[in-house]
Amino acid sequence: MILPDARGHGQSSRIAGMGFDNQALAEDAASLISGLNLNRPAVLGHSMGGFTALILAATHPELIGCLLLEDPPLAPPLTPEMEAVRGTGMQQWADNLRRMQGQSLEELMAAEHVRSPRWSAAELQYWAESKQRVDLDVFSARSPRPVWQDLMQQVECPVLLLYGDNRTLVDDSIAQEAAALWKQGQAVQIEHAGHSIRRDNAVDYLEAVSGFLSDYYAD
Repeated sequence: MILPDARGHGQSSRIAGMGFDNQALAEDAASLISGLNLNRPAVLGHSMGGFTALILAATHPELIGCLLLEDPPLAPPLTPEMEAVRGTGMQQWADNLRRMQGQSLEELMAAEHVRSPRWSAAELQYWAESKQRVDLDVFSARSPRPVWQDLMQQVECPVLLLYGDNRTLVDDSIAQEAAALWKQGQAVQIEHAGHSIRRDNAVDYLEAVSGFLSDYYAD
């Protein structure tokens, strides 16, 4: 298993002078797969990483074996009014992360444990560390996302779309729309899970992922 950090995240380089947009993130992933000589791997992405994986599968179909998307941001095209609301929300998110980066890991973990009591101590630590390592410049460098429906129709490989039942980015209607666009795949709703499905309900998440991968590699 290979777990790369996106540019501006984790231990990857800060984005000053590099730029930060959806296509660049997908090209980073394509370069990683090619550089490591991976043979059509399964690619899984969560949230922003899910959209990166979707672009990767649509633009580099020769590199991908199968695609797994954990609650990716599949939203309708933004009107000017929606774009303004999104900009305000992004600024609030950046301000919140700036505040979190001024706290200790222990403080972050304790606060998130109250909000997410099902998360393990290990996941709480990974989550807290990731918040402290985000380059806040990513919020000012973001660009509009491509239309996800167009991307989904270009995906040739099998797809697994995972979404939760509590305040997730993907709901039943979006899952059904996605399933009507891709050539092969399935959408699975995980109960008792929000945006971080793997943390909220790891048992059912792993069952869905393992079952999908077993079917794919059995062929």
